[in-house]
Amino acid sequence: MVAFRNVVSGTYRENWWDDGDYQIAFSRGNKGFIAINAGALDMRISLQTGLPPGTYCDVISGNYKHGRCTGMEVNVHSDGTAYFNIESSSDDFMVALHIGTQISFCLVCKQKSRVDLIYSIAFENIFVLANYHYYEEVDTGKCKITKNTPRNI
Repeated sequence: MVAFRNVVSGTYRENWWDDGDYQIAFSRGNKGFIAINAGALDMRISLQTGLPPGTYCDVISGNYKHGRCTGMEVNVHSDGTAYFNIESSSDDFMVALHIGTQISFCLVCKQKSRVDLIYSIAFENIFVLANYHYYEEVDTGKCKITKNTPRNI
């Protein structure tokens, strides 16, 4: 959680949600998100995370290192929402995501436009895929999530 605090430093609480009892969730700007279930009922809900689209590693249930996650992975959709299932009986009664644990990304561009460059952050290196060998059509509002795997061009 130290890394979470460092990543979200300087941001404000946004996207607050609660069930009126013992379940809460909120984002820290567009850099982090926390959901907590301290209640007697399971927490199964789609929530606005404020995060960019992609797949994130939950830093409570596992570790994130070199682009790999040992815990639960959470998919954030192109509209910033994600589905959470936090069981009341779980030892991990919370989920914490931040942009430093993004396993994959989603590129959303204008409808019928060609992607000229795709940036993939994996293993702390940046790989650039140029349009010389790789094209992808992306529809607005649809998110194609791909694992960060470098490709040779």
